[in-house]
Amino acid sequence: MKRIFSTLFVLILLVSPLTGAKAAENNEESDLQTVLVIDPRSGEEETIIADSVIILPDGSKIIKTAVENMTLTRAMGQKTGSSQWIKTGSDGTLLWRIKLTAHFTFDGNASKCTSASATTEVFQGNWIEGSKNTYPNGNAAVANVTMVRKFLFLVLDSQSVSLTIRCDKNGNMY
Repeated sequence: MKRIFSTLFVLILLVSPLTGAKAAENNEESDLQTVLVIDPRSGEEETIIADSVIILPDGSKIIKTAVENMTLTRAMGQKTGSSQWIKTGSDGTLLWRIKLTAHFTFDGNASKCTSASATTEVFQGNWIEGSKNTYPNGNAAVANVTMVRKFLFLVLDSQSVSLTIRCDKNGNMY
């Protein structure tokens, strides 16, 4: 039994190369580009405007989207915005998505984040949310999330990301 488990473990390691923190250090970055991703559930393609794209050694990508102004309320000085990190496979298929949504107030002199929330969505693979910490911090909303890919009890891959949305005194989000 021990020999079978050992053989299975070695096969898993050979088939699924680890792309953890070291892989993220050896990445390529670029700004403001259009990235095509594929939703594995529907097969539909989606075009995403990215602030940055990190290409990992195995060809998979981590994509940070531009901050999107979702709602301008009728009350002056309130805005809601969102940003997201998306991981795709080397073929562009969505693996998981982390979305940070934040609410801000501003008055021309200062701004303040009044609430922040983050959601995770897994599209494909054995990915799960490992940890998540979301909070408002002055004029910013911050989310620190770790996504983990497991097989049985073994961690095959892990990716930690940090999302931040800021709002200036005039309501411009970045």
